Amino acid sequence: WNPGNLVAGAQTSVTTTLTGAALGDEVTCSFSLDLQLLQLTANVSSANTVTAVLRNGTAGAIDLASGTLRVSIWQH
Repeated sequence: WNPGNLVAGAQTSVTTTLTGAALGDEVTCSFSLDLQLLQLTANVSSANTVTAVLRNGTAGAIDLASGTLRVSIWQH
């Protein structure tokens, strides 16, 4: 995933298919690069679909290089 340049206060998201994911499942995510104080969260947005959101809460722009997004769920 290449999140691109995020100016202060901006966010970007990506959606991925995760077979078996259901609303209410717990989600965790990680990125293969240093997030440089960016906040990464994820949730099951619909059946078999997880949305990851990367938010820049800092005072400056941050441009991450392309890396690997990892998403895991705990099914209930």
